[in-house]
Amino acid sequence: MPQTANGREPYTATTRAVIEQLLRTWPQPRVEETTEWFSEDAVYVLNLSEAVLPFSGEAQGLIQIRNALTALRSGGSYLLFAPIIRDVTDEVGRVHVRFDYLDRPSGEVLSSTMRLVVTVSHRRIVRLEEFHDAPRVEAFFRYAAWKFRRHG
Repeated sequence: MPQTANGREPYTATTRAVIEQLLRTWPQPRVEETTEWFSEDAVYVLNLSEAVLPFSGEAQGLIQIRNALTALRSGGSYLLFAPIIRDVTDEVGRVHVRFDYLDRPSGEVLSSTMRLVVTVSHRRIVRLEEFHDAPRVEAFFRYAAWKFRRHG
């Protein structure tokens, strides 16, 4: 890791390294590997309707974050997870992700993109916001739920 004149790592390099580690673990089924990069009082925001996905909204603290990510992972898995770090400035990184998500109960696959805005402090994620094409994702999960209810 490069050093500044005072011997400390520059914010941008540290932020990028933490985001790279997060992205390596994000599509994995074991939530603990992902949440080890979060601070104890971190905030995770999934910007989708809670009416469609009950684990959407804001999760505060590691327990709530683990619960939200566990709910997401328990219903499906990523077949494709292709992140591109678009920008890292100081403590904030912006990531574009192309993904295919398999909803196990329905057998349907959601192909979409999302944006992650990650804020890092002291080598830990303190805030992560996930932005989706909300109408597309919400319609997919409404359809997947309908298909599962209808066809089991």
